[in-house]
Amino acid sequence: MFAPIPSVWLLITCAFLITSTATFSVEDTKIIDNLLANYSGKVLPYDRNGTHPTIVTVNILVTSITDIDQVKMTFTAQLTFRMEWYDARLKYNESTKDVPRYLSIPPQFGKKLWKPDLHFANEQQHWKHDVFVANEFYRVYANGEILYSTRASIKFTCPMDLRLFPFDKQTCPIEFSSFGHTNEYLILKWHEHAPLQIPSDLTIDYNFNLDDFSTNYCHEATHTGVYSCLRAEFIFGRKSFRYLRDSYAPMVISILLIWTSTWISSSDLGGILARALLLGGATFYCKWSTSKYASLVPYMTTWDMWDTSCTGFIVVAIVEFVLVVVLHSESPGKKNTCRGRIDIAIRLLYPIGFVLFAVTYFAIYAKWEKQEDVEEDDNYLDGD
Repeated sequence: MFAPIPSVWLLITCAFLITSTATFSVEDTKIIDNLLANYSGKVLPYDRNGTHPTIVTVNILVTSITDIDQVKMTFTAQLTFRMEWYDARLKYNESTKDVPRYLSIPPQFGKKLWKPDLHFANEQQHWKHDVFVANEFYRVYANGEILYSTRASIKFTCPMDLRLFPFDKQTCPIEFSSFGHTNEYLILKWHEHAPLQIPSDLTIDYNFNLDDFSTNYCHEATHTGVYSCLRAEFIFGRKSFRYLRDSYAPMVISILLIWTSTWISSSDLGGILARALLLGGATFYCKWSTSKYASLVPYMTTWDMWDTSCTGFIVVAIVEFVLVVVLHSESPGKKNTCRGRIDIAIRLLYPIGFVLFAVTYFAIYAKWEKQEDVEEDDNYLDGD
C-alpha cells in the first residue's frame, strides 16, 4: 500500500521544476548574463537624460507599528520598502519572442546591481526577514527601469512630548537619505500616487490609534554637502480610556471615600478607629493606582498635576483628622464646639474644592490640547 508514494513525490518534484523553469527560464538567464557581463554596481547610473542626478522614487508599505515606548521614546515598524530608478545599462530588447516584459533577478545576481545607499537617520535597530528566503526582490524592466523591494522591521527613535500625558498625541518620524551621494548626484522623491501605504487592518500598539500620517521632504546639510532626504510622519493618539478607568476613577473614588469618612462621628474611640481605617485604606488605594505612571519624564505632565493635586486633598484630610483627634484627646467624652465646626467645614468645602479643581484641570487640558493642534497644523503647512 506504500508503493505509490515515490511516484507521488516524483510528480510533485517534476511539477516544481516545471514551475521554476516557467518563472525563471534559460532565456531569462542568458539575458541577465549578457546585461551583467560588463556591468559594474559600483558606478552610479545616469538618469534618462544621460546626466546626474539619478532620481530614486520611494514607496513604503507599513504593515505594523508596535512597541510605542514612552519611556525609551522609540517605536517599531514593519516596512516593505520599495525603490525605483533608471539604469540605461540594463535595457534589453523585449520585441523578441518569449522575452518577458521584466526580469525577476535572483538574489545572487541582484547583489551585483547598483542600489541607492540609503540610511535611516533615526534608526536604532533593525531586523531583516529571511525565515525561508530573504524577503527582497529585484525587477529589471526592458526599458531600463529597476524596482527593488525589501521587507524589514526597524526600531526608530521618537522624541516625545509628554506634557499632556495621558491625553497626548505623539508625532513620530521615519527619516532617511543617501549616505554618500549629495543631491548633485542622487535625489530622492516620494512616489507620486502612493508614497505611503497604510492598510485598513494595520496592526498597531494597543495603547494608541494612528490618527494621521503625512510625507514631506527634508535636506541634510553637512560640511560635505547637501543630501536629499525624505520624511514620513505618523501621529499617534493615545487611548485614554484605560487611564481613566485604571487611575483617574480610583483616585476619584478614593477622594469620595475620604470625604465619606468625615461624616463618621469622632466623639468616641470606635468612630476614630473607623475613620482612621477608611482614610488609610482610601489613601493606599489611591497611591497604588497611580504609582505605575509616576516620574515618566523629568518635567511636569498633565498626569503629575492631577496626582499632585489629589495628594494635596489627601494631606488636607489627614491634617483635619489629626486635628480632630487632638481636640478629642483634650476633652474626651465632651462635646467640642471647635471640633464640630471643623467637621462641618471639611464636609462642605472638601467636595466643592475637589469639583472646582477637576473643572479647572480639564479646562486647562482642553486649552493645551487646542494649542498643540494649532502647532501641529503649522508644522504640517511648513513641511508642505
